[in-house]
Amino acid sequence: MITKCAIIDDNISDLNNITKLTNSLSCESNISFVTESFIDPREMNLSNEYDLYILDIDMPKINGFSLANKIYEKKPDSVIIFCSNHDDLVFDSFKLNAFYFVRKSFLKDDMILALRKYISHSFLLNAEYLYKTNNSIIRIPIKDIIYFEVSGNSLYIHTNSKEYQERKSMKQLKENLHVDYFIQVNQNFLVNAHFIDEISNNKVIIKNGIFFDIPRRSNKEVKNEYMRFLSK
Repeated sequence: MITKCAIIDDNISDLNNITKLTNSLSCESNISFVTESFIDPREMNLSNEYDLYILDIDMPKINGFSLANKIYEKKPDSVIIFCSNHDDLVFDSFKLNAFYFVRKSFLKDDMILALRKYISHSFLLNAEYLYKTNNSIIRIPIKDIIYFEVSGNSLYIHTNSKEYQERKSMKQLKENLHVDYFIQVNQNFLVNAHFIDEISNNKVIIKNGIFFDIPRRSNKEVKNEYMRFLSK
């Protein structure tokens, strides 16, 4: 899989080191980083599509936070890694939905951790569920599945656009679902945590208003699972 990465840093030494690190991670993973580097952030065309942005915060022309806001205006779901010599900016970076904060005093170690986290993130987001019919196999992006429902001997796969049905148990589903962002809220429903809007009053409420009852004995466990998801 190819990842287009924009690296913006007015320090040419840091720029080169970050580029080398992305190239080294390409050699040990299934992701190939194709990088474009910019010393002056104004040289980057905001209309270009990138999968990942690595932004220095401390730049004189336009700082990384201001640049991130411009990027989000064009593409709200952009993945941004911030870099800085000022460790105290970490909290401000996460207010801007930073994917990771890299301390320049630990540039190599932090950047490798950030890129490895991104590789895992990309794998999970690009994973597919193989739905088998008598005549074909349909590849459903797992990130598009809102929830799975088991009723009797049938498994129902609910996405925004379509519902699929096959014969499978909850046990069989969980054994073959190789992602960690689905939460079993009760014996019949497995919910994609990305779609959860709220957990309260023994209910899981997802973004389209549908809710699922949580058994009282499972309430704490479900909340803990969701908190682990949010903290990743």
